[in-house]
Parts: sequence; structure tokens; C-alpha cells
Amino acid sequence: MNREDKTFPEQLRMWRKSRRLTQTEAGKVLGVSVNTIGHWEGGRVPPERFRKRIAEELGVEESILFDVVPKEFNTLLKTKRLERKLTQKELGERLGYSEATISIWENGGRISEFAIEDICTFFGIEI
Repeated sequence: MNREDKTFPEQLRMWRKSRRLTQTEAGKVLGVSVNTIGHWEGGRVPPERFRKRIAEELGVEESILFDVVPKEFNTLLKTKRLERKLTQKELGERLGYSEATISIWENGGRISEFAIEDICTFFGIEI
């Protein structure tokens, strides 16, 4: 597998371990807390304000490192959910995903084509 085929959490962990950094040390390099590094290595997507710095430090293009859904889809997902007066938990239960996953998607996280199909089918929309 090519290095660029790895997900952001895998890339971050690989970068940190190759430099023999603890999560605390990696946090200092990137200007965040140890908890934040743990969350990112666990799959959370960093806010946009950190992405350029992280990509530069890891030596990977930002667009590759953070293969995120276009903002329009994230906004559409949240808009449609709110139109139906659903919480993230309720939508997750209806689609078969966790509340955390719905939150990640609405905040720009990576989403598979299959999940996009599930969402579009549920809301009766086409992308």
C-alpha cells in the first residue's frame, strides 16, 4: 500500500512513530494537546485551521491527507437532518451508523460512497 493510500489517522501515527515521538511530543510539534493527538489518531478529523500545518509537517498534500467530502454535502446532510427534526443519534440509528459518525460527516469527515448512497436514498436526493 502506498503511503498516500493510508488514512489521516494512519499517516499521523506513522509520522509520529517514525520520529519516535510520544503523543505529547507530537502535540507540542503541532501545537495541540496530547488528547487532541489521541483523538486524531482515533479517527477524528482536525479543524481546518490545523490542516495546512499538519500536511506540511507530515509531507503530504493537504487534499490527499484530508480526503474530505465537499462542504456542500456536509451542509446538505445537516440541513436535511434538521428539516426532518432528527438528532444526529436518530439519523444514525435510521441509517445504521453511530451518532459520532454522523457528527464527523457533518463536520467534514471522510465518508464512503456507500454511505453517501445510504444518505441520498434516505433523504430522496441525488448528488
